[in-house]
Amino acid sequence: MLEIIASTVDRPIVRVGLGLLGLVFAAVLCIFFLALPYAASPDATTIGIGGCLGLAGGLLRVLFRTPTLRRRRILRIVTLALLVTGTVTAATLVFDWLAPGGSYTWRAFICVALIISMMLLLATIPSFWSGPDSSFKPGPLREPA
Repeated sequence: MLEIIASTVDRPIVRVGLGLLGLVFAAVLCIFFLALPYAASPDATTIGIGGCLGLAGGLLRVLFRTPTLRRRRILRIVTLALLVTGTVTAATLVFDWLAPGGSYTWRAFICVALIISMMLLLATIPSFWSGPDSSFKPGPLREPA
């Protein structure tokens, strides 16, 4: 199941679409940061930073396909950590809305962000499994001339 999600995310049209959606989310988050001086609170700053880290993780996952992540351990770990941060931030906001008296602003935006971040997170997990691209294969030796 996770490999199906990973192969779907690795398709060029999906990568372009997710990249464009990421640009929209980045633009909206920048507008949110521009409005922060008017509604400055530590919670808003934490949510903004968590969202930016999640966007960075999503951008890394969209830019690098699963075989590339399998070959580069540091990139794989950084991508996963950033995606987990963004997913936890979005999930915290969604669960905050479910509580009585929770804030209802930006509801659809954050729900879409949570779904996309969960999809990208699940698509990153197969890069930790061993596969044909994760092992070292030396080149053939030349025969003496």
